Formats: sequence, C-alpha cells, structure tokens
Amino acid sequence: MASPVASELRSFGRAWVAAAALTWSGGCIYVTGVSDYEKGACEGPCDAGVDAPADAPSQCPSGMVFVAGGGFVPVGRPTGGIVRVDGLCVDPTEVTESAYRACVLRGACTAPPNKTFCNHGQSGRDADPINCVDIGQAKAFCASQGKRLPTEDEWEWVARGGPLGYAFPWGNAAPLAADDPERLCWQGKTKHDTEATWPSRPAGTCAVGAFPSGARDGLFDLAGNVWEWTSTEATGTTFVFRGGSAFDPADPTTFQAGSRRTAASAAYPGVGFRCFATAR
Repeated sequence: MASPVASELRSFGRAWVAAAALTWSGGCIYVTGVSDYEKGACEGPCDAGVDAPADAPSQCPSGMVFVAGGGFVPVGRPTGGIVRVDGLCVDPTEVTESAYRACVLRGACTAPPNKTFCNHGQSGRDADPINCVDIGQAKAFCASQGKRLPTEDEWEWVARGGPLGYAFPWGNAAPLAADDPERLCWQGKTKHDTEATWPSRPAGTCAVGAFPSGARDGLFDLAGNVWEWTSTEATGTTFVFRGGSAFDPADPTTFQAGSRRTAASAAYPGVGFRCFATAR
C-alpha cells in the first residue's frame, strides 16, 4: 500500500520514477536507483542511515524562514537529473516598496523609474512589493541586507515544498474554484472565480502577505503579486524569474511552482524579488 507521503510525492516522483524506486519503511520514503540522493521524507523517526530534517540553524538572519535542503528534479528540465539544494534562509515576503525606498534613502540602492503601475513613491503602496527594478537593483538591495537572490533551482525547491513536489506553493489545488480560499494576488485581487467567469479587475499588486491561504510554512506570495528575479542566467543577456504576477492573463499554469520566464534585465511592473541566504 502506498504511504501518505508517497502519495504526496507523486509530482516529484514522476520525473524520475523510471530510474528510481520508492519504498516505505520506518516512517521514511527511501529512494533507490538514484545516485547522490540520500535524504528521505519522513513522517516519524527514521531508520539508521536516513537523515531526519535538520533543525533550523541559529545563523539564519532574524525574520527569515529556514528551509531544509535536499534533492529534486526541476520541472521542465528532467534530463538534467537530480539537483542538490543546500539549506536556505528565505525572506517570508517579497521586498516591499517601503523597504526598498529606505535603501534608496540610505544611498545603497537606486530609484526605480516612474512608470505606469510602478509602486515606488506611489501613495498607498508602502506594503506592496517593489517592482520595476532590474536584476542589478535587486542584487544590490539583497547585498545591502547581507543576503542574495536565489538561483532558480533554490526558488523552485522552496516553492514546491521541497521533496513534496507540490504543483503550487500551497499544495496541488489549482486556484480555480469559486469556493476555494483566496490564495493569490491577481489584477489587484485574486483568481477567486472559476476560469470561465474570472472577471476583469483593476490591474495592480497587493500588500505582501495579504493571502495567508496561499502561504506555506510562513512564506507568502510565492505565486502571484510579482514575478521574482533569480540569479540564474538563461542566456548571456537574459535572466530567469519565477512565480507569476498580478498582471498575468487568467491562466492557472502561470502560477505553478515550476512556471518560469526569461527576459533581459530591465524594469518590469510585473517583476520584483525576495532575498535568500545560505543557511549556516
């Protein structure tokens, strides 16, 4: 009989099921047939030889969320094999306009352009995510905090719930049904209706953390609000961003944890960022 954890791992497992076998013993999922994969997903104490999840290290900067490391196959890139991710410290929300404005006033950051739908300097947008920043500006802010941008693999590991391999940051339920809890910011509101009846909404972002039903483990807005820059280069002149934004069309696949887009470093209303750090 398949275990509950094995069932939850189904999205993660499909990518490498031909090369690996899952067995359930002693409260753990064991993976065989795949080299360099040691950690199990545990519901209770594990047998010897399988690492239990690590405690959150005290070295995470104050206010950041610890996410244990592990291995997975990124969505859309199964031929690359298993990717290892170290333990991470993650900001619970996207960087806000007020936080970025403070960095500008300190002289550590440069101001974004004054464009339509850009939040910088706009009344009533202090708690919204900063947007219209290029990747250099995002990197500079994170560096000023002693942090950094994530790689796209690190971002996806966090958004998919690590080894659980969720389709969306909150789980596997798509943001479609009208009776679902509101999970994400889209067009200033949410995708709260059925796909056939999604109404037109005033375009714009939302205050960060405004949709706790779409959060997991204290991490908010990994889907919707703004796409998030990663440090991963797609080509020599383009970079990867993840997560979907408030300005995207009514397509739930945009907000899947494996969804990715690439673009040249520039100021886009639909792109912001959050900072990560390597756990020590």
